[in-house]
Amino acid sequence: MLVLLAMPLPGCRKVEQPPARGLTLQQIADVYAEAVLIRSVTDSLQAMARIDSMMRSRGITRDQIEATVEAFRKDPSKWLLFLSLVEKKLENATSVKVVGGKARKDTTARRSVNPFAK
Repeated sequence: MLVLLAMPLPGCRKVEQPPARGLTLQQIADVYAEAVLIRSVTDSLQAMARIDSMMRSRGITRDQIEATVEAFRKDPSKWLLFLSLVEKKLENATSVKVVGGKARKDTTARRSVNPFAK
């Protein structure tokens, strides 16, 4: 009798989600830089909707971002590469824009922003 109670029933198994796959360094830098730009020009509620939409369109989940951040915590050199990539992307995105026929430096995305904060 005890043996029967100890055996799991076939239909009662807990369905486990596969572990979240982390993102490549390039993917996370692209997403983060774009999120910073969105947050720099949009109010927070609208920004979160746009960031979520951008992530969905790229097939990226918050679990993947968290898995990637966890991997970066184990390898600080990846953090440095990530920050360098993001900095270059933001510089390229905000470097020179033509406004009214005159080129000028655009610094809208230079504010310190946590784009994934709600």
